Amino acid sequence: MKKLLLTFLAVAFLLTIFIVPGIANAQSGTPIAPTVNYEKVNMENGISYLLKRAKEKIILFILSYNPQKKLNYYEKLLDVRLAELKFIVDNKDIANIQVSSQRYFSTAGQMTSFVLSNPELSSQKEDLKKIFEKHIGVIENLMTSYENTT
Repeated sequence: MKKLLLTFLAVAFLLTIFIVPGIANAQSGTPIAPTVNYEKVNMENGISYLLKRAKEKIILFILSYNPQKKLNYYEKLLDVRLAELKFIVDNKDIANIQVSSQRYFSTAGQMTSFVLSNPELSSQKEDLKKIFEKHIGVIENLMTSYENTT
């Protein structure tokens, strides 16, 4: 048991040193442009996507000690989820549209709950609202493009 705990702590420490600094320094409140870059999603290659998602969960866990850095990462993650959704809709990957949209809205809900449950982030509510207002325009465009194909 001690060996497992020490291994976990070592891995968490290495991740903190090598991965988190670049993420934690990401700019907060960076507005997303009306056009979103693609985040390639390869659902068929499940293992690589699962590893990507596991890495995201580990980073969120590591950033738990600093609410502002965790919020910054949530903002980045929400942009990634929107880019994944755009990729799937534009490539007419009908089988994965629902899953991808659920991931986007799940991340949006988690981020909102996180801000509302942390009093020290109460000043971020307006920034969060601006992010969602920008994303709504992108999502409406995706819905319109998808509806034309059905």
